[in-house]
Amino acid sequence: MMLTRMRFFLTQINIKACAKNLVIPFSFITPILMLFVLDPNSFNYTWKGRTLYLFFLWLLFLELILDWEKLTQKNLASLKKSRIVVIGIMASIPIVYVTGVNLLGLNSMLIELGKQIGTYWHYDWPLSLEYLIFTLFFTATIWLAYEVDGLKQFSISLCLLGAIGTIYMIDTFYPYGAFTPFQTFVPFTASSAAQVLNWMGYKTSFLPYQVQGTPILYVSGSSGSVGFGIGWPCAGVQSLFIYTCVILLFLKKSAIPLIQKVIYFII
Repeated sequence: MMLTRMRFFLTQINIKACAKNLVIPFSFITPILMLFVLDPNSFNYTWKGRTLYLFFLWLLFLELILDWEKLTQKNLASLKKSRIVVIGIMASIPIVYVTGVNLLGLNSMLIELGKQIGTYWHYDWPLSLEYLIFTLFFTATIWLAYEVDGLKQFSISLCLLGAIGTIYMIDTFYPYGAFTPFQTFVPFTASSAAQVLNWMGYKTSFLPYQVQGTPILYVSGSSGSVGFGIGWPCAGVQSLFIYTCVILLFLKKSAIPLIQKVIYFII
């Protein structure tokens, strides 16, 4: 019975038309796959690494599945040739950036540029810029291909990519606790972590005075004690962004009233 239904569903799909309509979101895999081949170790890190590209692709394909019917109804073949050329250029720029940085020496040039414009983490600057370039040109490609409806359909995945790039860029210019809007979260999250460690049998003390702009959390146990300076990148801010994007995706298509969505999001 199940196989019969699947066969019926597949017979109703115009595979050629679907392939044309879906070539844009699937093209985003190419630069990320190139990065995985050229620098696989960078995908082992969530902070100042590329693991979050995998989260981006996961959200992208979830949005693709949720809006499958609308997206496959779009006829990209009806677009003007000039617009198709521009779409191709926009989709190719992330690939060109990856090639230039990893194979043509652009990385060294960007590091020198970062020193001149005052970045603190010179060697993290190209990665921060990479996330923002991907966000900009992925967004431009979606908009040119699917217009405003496309931006709505892929809004969560694109927002995640842009938010991570923005966070990395902020830390590149304002390290440790220098960016006070995010640093205000630290006392709350650090105090919660200290309480959990207390429940586990450790002794903790949270000292609010600043060392390089960050408060200090001391943890003592049977093997000794250690202190940690806690800046906002280590205080769960990044995790809050990921949570926000994921929960918004699942609430976006829900038919429940808005007030219930707000309550579920907060809880």
